[in-house]
Amino acid sequence: MSAPLPTAEVNTTKALPLILLVEDSMTSMELISRDLREHYSLLHAHDGEEAWQLLLRASNVDLVVTDVQMPRVSGQELLTRIRQSDNPKIRSLPVIVMTTA
Repeated sequence: MSAPLPTAEVNTTKALPLILLVEDSMTSMELISRDLREHYSLLHAHDGEEAWQLLLRASNVDLVVTDVQMPRVSGQELLTRIRQSDNPKIRSLPVIVMTTA
């Protein structure tokens, strides 16, 4: 009797979508991250300028979630930069603008 054929191991894990979360409040960032991290990969930035620099370097961001009021570069200015970007992938990114009170 011959030995059983080995079974192929199939990798069923998929890469999670990557969200760039832009929030200057550590408390808010942790609360939002806690709800998202089970289903998404997260990249964090503490203001719009840091987020913009990350977007210029990271080509795999699927969604930007940004606070409105932040130091240096606001969420509104970040949104303007994204929509006016020369890079079509950045320009077409979905963006959710939020505020916490």
